[in-house]
Amino acid sequence: MILSNLRTQGQHILSALLLSTIITLIGCNPEKEEFDTSTSTTLSFSQDTITFDTIFTTVGSATKRLVVYNHSNKAIKISSVSLSGKNSSFFSLNVDGTATNDAKDVEIFAHDSMFVFVKVLINPNNDNNPLLVSDSIRFTLNGNVQYVQLVACGQDAKFVIADTKQQGLPMYKIVAAENETVTWTAEKPIVIYGYAVIDSAATLNIEQGARIYLHNGAGIWVYKGGCIHVNGSQDSPVTFQSDRTEKWYANASGLWDRIYINDATKNSTINYAIIDGAFIGLQVEPLGIPMGANMLTISNCTILNSSGAGLLASTYHIRAFNTIIANSKEYAVGITGGGIYEFAHNTFANTTGRTTPLFYFSNAKTTEQSDGSKLTTLTDLNLSVSNTIIYGNNTSEIGFDRNENVAFNYVFDHCLLRYPNNPNEHFVDCIYNLAPIFVNQSLHNYQPRDISPANAAGKYMTDYTIDMRGQHRLNPPSIGAIEAQVTE
Repeated sequence: MILSNLRTQGQHILSALLLSTIITLIGCNPEKEEFDTSTSTTLSFSQDTITFDTIFTTVGSATKRLVVYNHSNKAIKISSVSLSGKNSSFFSLNVDGTATNDAKDVEIFAHDSMFVFVKVLINPNNDNNPLLVSDSIRFTLNGNVQYVQLVACGQDAKFVIADTKQQGLPMYKIVAAENETVTWTAEKPIVIYGYAVIDSAATLNIEQGARIYLHNGAGIWVYKGGCIHVNGSQDSPVTFQSDRTEKWYANASGLWDRIYINDATKNSTINYAIIDGAFIGLQVEPLGIPMGANMLTISNCTILNSSGAGLLASTYHIRAFNTIIANSKEYAVGITGGGIYEFAHNTFANTTGRTTPLFYFSNAKTTEQSDGSKLTTLTDLNLSVSNTIIYGNNTSEIGFDRNENVAFNYVFDHCLLRYPNNPNEHFVDCIYNLAPIFVNQSLHNYQPRDISPANAAGKYMTDYTIDMRGQHRLNPPSIGAIEAQVTE
């Protein structure tokens, strides 16, 4: 009897102890106190942009991993991990082991991390796809919103991905090695990340209709001794533009870097090309070969929306005709360090506000050295500008600086100029300060109307009897790259 009572009493005590322990445990683990709820707490990511640069061949599918870090001393609860594009997105997510595009209340322990796997599914053979497909992953933590960008190719393309780094140079990839000839065709778009380099004594041929898309900061570099031939046609020009093809980037500038051409023992040619949205459309300068051993011919080209100069040249030999350079934020043409320049039947136009003139030239070039000193290079300048429109909204759109120690020869012949009327031996039969009256400048139609003062105001030049649209020039011809509109 006594033993039975002791057992019953012990069971009651044990039950009470267990209940007390449970209550204590519950009371010591309130959920809200275990999580970091500070609005200053943020997430860290293994990368801020996930780029899918796979060359898709059929139905494109690729998966990449994102690591999300919690550096807090407490656990966190991410209230939402979702795709910004929601159901219309080409992307899909797996968040911490769960396939979902909208995860809720995702927990990460203190000083821990989790994985987010991102998949893209695109049929690149669908020509209606944009070149690039983009979206973002949206993370919401304690009221703060953070994003990781997603970018993938929407069409089948050939990628040039920079893979070499040297001190003082941008990342680059050699696309034409020494003594090699490489041809880019119009079969697939070419997307460039970093710099595509044509090495010494190498040649890059680009066929008509080729589409070259350049990522932010990307460019093409024709190194000294190399050459480039852009072989576009009136119906199938070669295009160089940003890889951001969304409509809100139309007419944007500075979206990629430049086409940079150094000296060569072989001439380079650019015919029927459209160069749009660069920092500098074309930069041409020697790196050691004496001036005169190099020549670039630019014909039937359009250079638009450069955030710097459309054409920047130094100590070079350039022949340019039937070419339009418009909407540069600084110079349409900037020439320093002298050289030989022949411009005929071009249109250089601008309506943007600038402190620089459209057309600038000098026979001197000053560069800053690594020790902070300045070096001035002087070379004879021989400049001829004929049948060319140079017109913008500055009072004077021609500027120059002359060094008396070397030759400074220039002439503007039968040109339409925005420039103070001060005739001398350098200006021959020019028209001053009369608007050229283009068909539609806002839509980049730089054909003069029949009422334009440029109509039938040029001089006939037997080397330039066809304009950039393939029309026969009249005699006398119109000033500019395009023969004036004809009214029947």
